[in-house]
Amino acid sequence: MGYTVEQTIVQTTAPQSVVTKPQYLQGRPQLPDSVLMVVKDMPNFKGGADSMYAFLGRNITYPAAAKKLGIAGRIWMSFVVTKTGAIHNVKILRASGTVPIKINRDGNTVDKRVQWSDGGDPSITISEDDAPYVVSDKAPILAAIPLLAQEATRVVASMPKWEPGTLKGQPVNVQYQIPIKFAMSKK
Repeated sequence: MGYTVEQTIVQTTAPQSVVTKPQYLQGRPQLPDSVLMVVKDMPNFKGGADSMYAFLGRNITYPAAAKKLGIAGRIWMSFVVTKTGAIHNVKILRASGTVPIKINRDGNTVDKRVQWSDGGDPSITISEDDAPYVVSDKAPILAAIPLLAQEATRVVASMPKWEPGTLKGQPVNVQYQIPIKFAMSKK
């Protein structure tokens, strides 16, 4: 995906007039400040992907409320690595995971792991053998799930400068996406 701007001569009965490049392209050709999705040389966290995930691992604090409820999940994040390498426009794309619950089935308490997603309330309903079982008290679960997203957002926004992506040898703004996994350690 490249950008080219050509100088065009317009023929008229009057002396020739020249349609010039837009002001932002005067002099040395520059790329617009738009955000690109893919460039040949994508942005890099200094030290590579392993260093980035090590940074995330060192800096993420598992939210206490989510830990207490046993909520695990994956948060897909989007952010822009600017042409200076700074992180901006951090957003949550989606979130999903599991939470342990106890359900009453035929008078017996059964432990289950419920799938959840940012798709709303139905994701906190489970179904087995064509019989739905609904979690009676969803409030603690629904309150804890955003804590994972908030923590992921906090840590991504705190990342140090990256090596910016380039297009035609010039640094450009590039959107980047990563998953962040919250998992309970097995002890």
